[in-house]
Amino acid sequence: MKKWLLLSPIGGLFIGHGMGMAFFSKQEDAGQSRVVTFSSEETATDFALTYLSACGPLEAMPVEVAGEQYATIPELIASGYKDHLGLLLANVQAHPTIQ
Repeated sequence: MKKWLLLSPIGGLFIGHGMGMAFFSKQEDAGQSRVVTFSSEETATDFALTYLSACGPLEAMPVEVAGEQYATIPELIASGYKDHLGLLLANVQAHPTIQ
């Protein structure tokens, strides 16, 4: 199914947020191996404008996923985001049991 993710030209893929911080694949990934997705382009854009305005420009981009909330590394690669995986790929290589 088609979902949407947020992409930063500097930080990479938006992974999620917590503890008052935003996490991106090329900066600080919080040990994650997947990224949060949004149900629509509008929802992703609204979230970015409301909660991530201090993170610089973010673009809502489509991704094909099997699940409801997250895009996995194989799904990200299949959707053309391999160059944006950054630290996510290192997490899976270091800990092959996380997917």
